[in-house]
Amino acid sequence: MDWLRAGCAELSGSLGRRSPPRRNDPAARSFSSLPRAAGNADDVRDDGKGAMTVTNGLYTIQIEMTDGGHGRANGVIVLHDGKIAGGDSYFYYTGSYRADRGKWRGELITNEHTKSVGSLPLFGGREVTCGFTGAYSADAAEVNGTALVGKTSVVFHARLQLRSEF
Repeated sequence: MDWLRAGCAELSGSLGRRSPPRRNDPAARSFSSLPRAAGNADDVRDDGKGAMTVTNGLYTIQIEMTDGGHGRANGVIVLHDGKIAGGDSYFYYTGSYRADRGKWRGELITNEHTKSVGSLPLFGGREVTCGFTGAYSADAAEVNGTALVGKTSVVFHARLQLRSEF
């Protein structure tokens, strides 16, 4: 799987940090054990030049696959001090991000938690690592990213909307 991480990092640009450690049981990975990303939101200060932070909170997320796969997903995601956790009906997501002056980038790992009956999800049964970049405001964000699913690159676009700040 090292080639998957390397491919995502290459496609999405250097993320400037190491990926979260792998464990035999992906469910054992807790939200609090995810590493803090270098240059995370705590390091971003408003210096009067328009700098802002990603708002910590619960977001809804709408994901749309484009090249290499077709599909959509809707779920929830928590952004908190450079860490990401969330999911939808079939997958959970963990990862990290760094942000500065309205731009952000990060890495997201997707794992299946429930088998889909009657359809074959694109990421089904695989741990998939995605790299993303995008822009954010006080209560919303957008990202474009790439996931390597087997030998297929899947480009996606996602919109996040803040639902509850904390």
